[in-house]
Amino acid sequence: MAVIGKIRKHSAWIAVAIVLAIVALVSQDAFLGDTPGRRIPKFAVINGQEIQIQQFDERVRQVSDNFQLQQGGIPLSQEDLHMVREHVWETMVGEILLARSIERLGITVTNREMNDMFYGQFIHRLVFNTFSEPATGIFNRQQVMMLINNFHQMPIEMQRQFRDLEILIREDRLRNKYYALVLNAHFVPTFFANYMYQKANSSASVTVAALNYAEIPDSDVTLTDADFRRHFNNNRSLFYRPETMRSIDFIVFDVLPTEADMLALSQHANELFEEFKVEEDLPSFINAVSTQRFDSVFLNRQAFPHPWDSLLFNSPRGTFFAPEIRRNQYEMAKLIDFAYRPDSVRASHILITYRGSAANQGQIRTRAEAESIADSLRREVLRDRTRFAEIAFENSEDGSAEVGGDLGWFFDGQMVAPFNEAVVNGRVGDIVVVETVFGFHVIHITGRSTPVRKAMAAFVFVPIDPSEATNRAVYAEVSRVFARSRDLASLEQIAREEGLHIRRAEFVMEMDGMLPGLPNARNIVRWAYDRRTRAGDVAREIFEFENRYVIAALRQIREQGYPTLAEIQEVPEVQFAVRNEVKAQKLIERMNRALSTNRSISALEAISADVETVDMVTFTGYSVGTRGFEPELIGTIFGTAENRLSNPIRGRSGVFVAKPLQFTPIAPLEDVEFMRMQLQFMFERGMLERVRSAKESSARIVQNRAFYF
Repeated sequence: MAVIGKIRKHSAWIAVAIVLAIVALVSQDAFLGDTPGRRIPKFAVINGQEIQIQQFDERVRQVSDNFQLQQGGIPLSQEDLHMVREHVWETMVGEILLARSIERLGITVTNREMNDMFYGQFIHRLVFNTFSEPATGIFNRQQVMMLINNFHQMPIEMQRQFRDLEILIREDRLRNKYYALVLNAHFVPTFFANYMYQKANSSASVTVAALNYAEIPDSDVTLTDADFRRHFNNNRSLFYRPETMRSIDFIVFDVLPTEADMLALSQHANELFEEFKVEEDLPSFINAVSTQRFDSVFLNRQAFPHPWDSLLFNSPRGTFFAPEIRRNQYEMAKLIDFAYRPDSVRASHILITYRGSAANQGQIRTRAEAESIADSLRREVLRDRTRFAEIAFENSEDGSAEVGGDLGWFFDGQMVAPFNEAVVNGRVGDIVVVETVFGFHVIHITGRSTPVRKAMAAFVFVPIDPSEATNRAVYAEVSRVFARSRDLASLEQIAREEGLHIRRAEFVMEMDGMLPGLPNARNIVRWAYDRRTRAGDVAREIFEFENRYVIAALRQIREQGYPTLAEIQEVPEVQFAVRNEVKAQKLIERMNRALSTNRSISALEAISADVETVDMVTFTGYSVGTRGFEPELIGTIFGTAENRLSNPIRGRSGVFVAKPLQFTPIAPLEDVEFMRMQLQFMFERGMLERVRSAKESSARIVQNRAFYF
């Protein structure tokens, strides 16, 4: 039965994995329903399959809970929640597209395969991890078969969890079959492996003549519509916008403490320090005045941030540390005590709950009855310690019952205080009874690491925040600017007059949650994508952030598809590229004129070209001599015969003519298969993501996430 407990022990991650792996097959009408005056759109429909908002929210909750658990219980920030939503969306889209592909290809998992993964020759990793003995790591095939044969005698909850494990393994097998099918569709021929080996390892000595773009001043170049149109036509795919985008301008008004605020904060911190030094009830005092609650735990030196690690461990007990500004707050402390304690401990327990305890599970027994049961169980364990796991399985009202009450190793301070102190201060082998908010625990201490010196300290943290008066003054200034900002043009005029800096966020997508310098700017993005917002509008509200206010304006709406010529001409990166193209035309013409009468490097030297001879250039290299990244030049070198002059080509920093002097051949490839497998791996890397991207681009996806978030 302890094996069943292992399934229960892993039920949390099994549930999360199931939720992330199973595709819900639901199809409803085009709208969830009508509400008075407004129609509520469906959350999303992918290739005719609907994703309901309830499904999505449940997935987000599962992933958020798991993420929060990994972060030690710290609640998710708005930025974290936005990241989780985007991750869940990408996952659900991928699952639906993958499921459709698997169905069309007729990929299945037979019962014989499932049996093989549970107790046959090729045991699935999840089955192996769940049904292996912890001490030896040996897989117990007989226990798996016993559970399957007695499936209907298992508790209903255990049956559900076992079914969940079965579904998870089946889905994993389907995915792996599909991935193998995709990856095995690529094959590298032997002749190609030889060819790539020769190219990758060959080298050349070369003379390169260059005319740099910097030789022509930008002021001497006039860009025309034809220049931009030619650049667009030659790079058309780079300009396609797969979705609508916005360009948002905004002014940030930071609310910073004034000198008067800092003086008042200093006085307040010093007054608190005087109270701190005489306060008898430190926990209540700290919980009332500090941004962090009192924590009565002992920590090792590495657990304290600098400089507290040094200050605390080089001071006597009872030392007070006066307020100092660190990490944008006043910090003060009292060193309470030192102790030698283990960093980690291990224990098993039996939990007995009672009416009113945090884990009562509907119990009607009284506290006195629970205490009596716990004492009785302790006496029973003391008579035969080897029966602790059996007694825990039969009596404990905690999820660890199925594994004999074993809690594994945990850190000092990780458990609720009375439980933690009993284990840390006890000896290995002790059997003790302790009461916590969850009930009475019969604890068996089974392990502890070597004790190290730790310190307990009481901290008071006072944030350095602006005063209400300062906040009101800044808000009044923001309101004055806001009242005069009728549109973007007037906002720009006011900014010029008053020296205000307008920040710009280009290419903002509908589901973005951040703007430059504004981590949680979802409200601004939602406003920019509101159907009533027009280019040139200023938002009719002042956006409030922590210690800052923002006035936002919509500069430009970039619709899905290809941009207009006017839009292209406004992009600085495009202007730079087009300007270099025009310069390249002029420099190539100059080189061709010089070479028309004398096709040699000396003719290029005569027009002041930079000439450089490089002893070794490799085909897989990134530079040529003192030149930076010039792939076009490297390709030209290895595409030109020895002692022949190439035609002028346009590079990244200028135009070039190359003259390969000598190619150094490489010895024949001995291990062709190894090279072939290397190339195979290179082609396969990222292939699944490319296939997913191709399927997504051709899928019919209708989504209204911005309506809900």
